[in-house]
Amino acid sequence: MIEIQEAKNENFDGTVEELKERMFMYPHFIDGLLSGDFQEMPREEIEKIVDREFFSFEPLTPLDTEQEKLLRGVILKRLTFAVNHQDLRLFCGDVFTDDGRLIYGDVKDKNGVKLSAQEKLDIFFNPELCNEMRCIQLYDNGSTYERHGWAGYGNRDLVGHYFGREGDFKEILRDIRNATGKEFLKVLDLGCGMGKALQDMKDIDPHLETHGVTMEQELGMFNPDVFHYMASERLPADFRGQFDLITSNVSFRYYFLQHIALRNAVLALSKGGLARLAVSCERIPNGEEYYHYFKKIVPEAENQYEAMKILLGREVHKLKRLKDEGKIDFSIRPWFEEDNQGFMTIEKKEDFDETELND
Repeated sequence: MIEIQEAKNENFDGTVEELKERMFMYPHFIDGLLSGDFQEMPREEIEKIVDREFFSFEPLTPLDTEQEKLLRGVILKRLTFAVNHQDLRLFCGDVFTDDGRLIYGDVKDKNGVKLSAQEKLDIFFNPELCNEMRCIQLYDNGSTYERHGWAGYGNRDLVGHYFGREGDFKEILRDIRNATGKEFLKVLDLGCGMGKALQDMKDIDPHLETHGVTMEQELGMFNPDVFHYMASERLPADFRGQFDLITSNVSFRYYFLQHIALRNAVLALSKGGLARLAVSCERIPNGEEYYHYFKKIVPEAENQYEAMKILLGREVHKLKRLKDEGKIDFSIRPWFEEDNQGFMTIEKKEDFDETELND
């Protein structure tokens, strides 16, 4: 059996009520673990979370009424999927451990030692245990599904995903400190998921304040300084000029309005700050209402994927103009020009009138 107490659980240090307050998207799941009976979070409760966390502040880039409505629909759909995921129901039932594996599912015959409610709490809200354990789901037909860690997204390491070597990250921090004159830097990861890369950053350099933007809480969240549960397309106005390093790895592909998320990253940079963004749009949300919106604003595009590439291209054109004016240093990989997708870096050299980014 797994020795639950060997790994310190920084996310669960207090009462169950304190845990429910911290993991505000999962109080129903915590109740389900304790009772053995999972009850889905009602839609009206999810809507309250969306209103409170995502739309209760002035945005950095104003959105029109249609954009706000469509973005709210995207967020609501994504949060509903996350907080009422079918695995949560299964975890509230019988869960076993055997030879370092977490075994769960709809069938009765499971080998191993049955976990108590407390042990399940200790696992699912501990980032190291939740993300490192081999998980095996059993099905009534005798088939199995195995994965490393139950969470599928947001637990990417800093080294190997965001940066090739630890030295590359340290070199960038050194350059930012030289450009800003600051020793203590504020870092923002757009689409940080569970915050693993941000925790890695702080472990490498303690003179950082680490912030992560993600739409939904997940089990086993890591420990950056601040999580912001919001959409990158709708960052708060008080993010303006606040961050010395902004990163984004893979997450842009899931955004609904990527061109606005890119604009927000530029506006959130401090003078001397640097943004390193991986931009692609092959997995943007699909739907009839989204298709009609993009067809209206980019009528020459055959689909919303092509529309988003055009919109990103327009933002890139604005960045090139700012570069020509000496206000930013902007670089993209050679193949970006062909597809308006790829890796870019943006360094803010001088303050500029943000209306230069308006359409």
